[in-house]
Amino acid sequence: MRASSRIFVIVLSAFAIAGNLYGQEGKEKQQPPEPFEAQGFWLQDAGVAVEAWACLLGQVQPMGGAWNPVSVPCGRLLLGHPEKGLPEWKFTFDEVLPIWHRYLDAIQDGRILPNVDRKQLSDLRGPDWGMYLALVQAVDRSQTSTLSQFEKSAQAFDFVQFPHLQKTPGAFRGKIITVKGNVRRILKSYAPRHTTSDIQFIYTTEIRTREKKEPPFAVMFTELPPGVSYKDPVNLDVTFYGYFLGMVSFPGDVKKRERDVTAPYLVGKTLIVGPVPAVTDDEGSYSYKLIVSAGGAILSIFVLTVLLNFWFRRGDRRIESQLAQVRDKHHPFSLEPEPDVPPIAEPIAQPAQPTETHASDDVSGNNADLL
Repeated sequence: MRASSRIFVIVLSAFAIAGNLYGQEGKEKQQPPEPFEAQGFWLQDAGVAVEAWACLLGQVQPMGGAWNPVSVPCGRLLLGHPEKGLPEWKFTFDEVLPIWHRYLDAIQDGRILPNVDRKQLSDLRGPDWGMYLALVQAVDRSQTSTLSQFEKSAQAFDFVQFPHLQKTPGAFRGKIITVKGNVRRILKSYAPRHTTSDIQFIYTTEIRTREKKEPPFAVMFTELPPGVSYKDPVNLDVTFYGYFLGMVSFPGDVKKRERDVTAPYLVGKTLIVGPVPAVTDDEGSYSYKLIVSAGGAILSIFVLTVLLNFWFRRGDRRIESQLAQVRDKHHPFSLEPEPDVPPIAEPIAQPAQPTETHASDDVSGNNADLL
């Protein structure tokens, strides 16, 4: 630090000390405090702000003719310290902190987890370096974060399921993913080496979803749920929020003729124990959707056919009724006898009665003979 900067800091410190002494002397000379006593300048917000700016300027020092920009956020973080700083200057986050992008960019999917039991960080290269450091940082982030922060971060990616992670794992690497399924066993292990938080143990398990053809999700978390033990087998329906690191390969047991499994690997805070909601139409498989859609279409066509048949029959009956009315109007008498009325019997022929002969009849008869 140059001499001018030191003199500036000394002058500001002297003003601060003089102000504090003046405030104390003023308090001693004052009469018993009244209900609304005015505080000294250095105890007010303006005085606190002056002291804060003095601390920031005192930490800034010229480097190669330019001011060092790193000292400003460093002083800001110092003032936000939970014990030594100012309470109202604390940084508050409602979401989890991200994992460094260089670690995530170096990860390659389909590889096994790196083993660092007998290795140093300097011995790791490429994908193993990125995967292990991302895993360590995810454990540290999970230890210092709250469950509500994980829930808030997971809202933006609540639609992600196994097919998304399998097809495009790089698009969701480092994001907080939600997993719902069943847990049958929990293992307790030592925390990975090189963690910065004061964590000693971590817990791992497999979460099996309702999709039987999908592999289980491999998850690691830092806290056990209340009332859950890792010593005995369990059967829990859980929800989990965690950092998605990649698709990790787990070798199968050759003696048991098990095949290798590539599963998503997540790191988070803890398990949320509770019933898993039933699979809705959005969560079902494609075949299930196809069957339901086809059945619904067939049922709809059948119902529509029945309704149209009823409608057309009703219209036909109405038209027939109208035609019958028109026919009865123009032809009021029917030539056919009513089926319920018996037919009228023909009259019996009566024998001819003798009639008197007149002169006119003789003349007509004679004319007939002439014809």
